[in-house]
Amino acid sequence: MSESTNPPANHFRTMQIIYGSFMLGILAFSLFAYFSMDNLVYEIDMDDVFTFIVPFLALSGVFISPILYKSTIRKIQSTDTLQTKIATYQSATIIKGAMLEAPALLAVVAAFLANNGVFLIIVALLLIIMYLRFPSQEKFENEVDLSMEEKSKIDKL
Repeated sequence: MSESTNPPANHFRTMQIIYGSFMLGILAFSLFAYFSMDNLVYEIDMDDVFTFIVPFLALSGVFISPILYKSTIRKIQSTDTLQTKIATYQSATIIKGAMLEAPALLAVVAAFLANNGVFLIIVALLLIIMYLRFPSQEKFENEVDLSMEEKSKIDKL
């Protein structure tokens, strides 16, 4: 599909919808779990295996997602077309979101199974991090090597 029939703005909108869907799904699942639990406790139970697994995976996602994101962005070459650059950026963004979504969903399941709100706090922190890493056209322009022509195409959106 040519750029005239599928402008870069559509790619950014699609990327934001996908990333936002990650966040909305986590939020909806968290709210469902929260309102489904009776006698919710907020304590760290050292006998619960989730007490160790959930924080470890959450921290792993927080630290590994930017590494994978940046390594994917580094694959973009200045000779690539604008469409290729945007598509690679979109892939990197989806990977970044998925690396945070998976531990967040596990934390919701752990909260539901253990009836422990501490895991929901971890979910909230992961959602905040996802929000701070939300994709935008400005971030794309700052993180990807673009020619002046490509910048002007994007700025006209």
